[in-house]
Amino acid sequence: MKRPVFLVATLAIALLAVTSLVMAQPYTPSVPNLINFQGRLTDNVGNPVADGAHSVHFYIFPVRTGGVSIWDELQNPTTTGGLFTTQLGLVNLLPMTLFQDYDSLFLELVADGQTIAPRTLLTSPPSIRVANALEVQHPLTTGVPTVEAHAPCSACQVPTY
Repeated sequence: MKRPVFLVATLAIALLAVTSLVMAQPYTPSVPNLINFQGRLTDNVGNPVADGAHSVHFYIFPVRTGGVSIWDELQNPTTTGGLFTTQLGLVNLLPMTLFQDYDSLFLELVADGQTIAPRTLLTSPPSIRVANALEVQHPLTTGVPTVEAHAPCSACQVPTY
């Protein structure tokens, strides 16, 4: 009778040890490195293109005109009434530091062989301006979830809960 109890106790201790090791690993949040994009393709007189797949080559440049692209991706989104939705970074990963390395970035599209001009300035939603200065401590590493501001921001207000 003592053998099964010893076996159960040993398994419980082993499970506790493995759980402790897993919980002690640094917490790394998973943020998708994708950009949602919706567009409308039209012909040269403004009518929607035919429904179906169309070749769209996306380029990101650090300058409004000229220059060399720093990222590109070819996709074949399907349009309905000229509209399509996709995510940039599905085929060719966006560099993790892309938006940290450049002050301004411009998106250029070449749809069915036609360059759509001018390039579009990529902008961020207002909430990211606040989030850029924050760091969240995960409760598994600190015991209590906290939010810390790393840069003074007189216009930023962080709600407390």
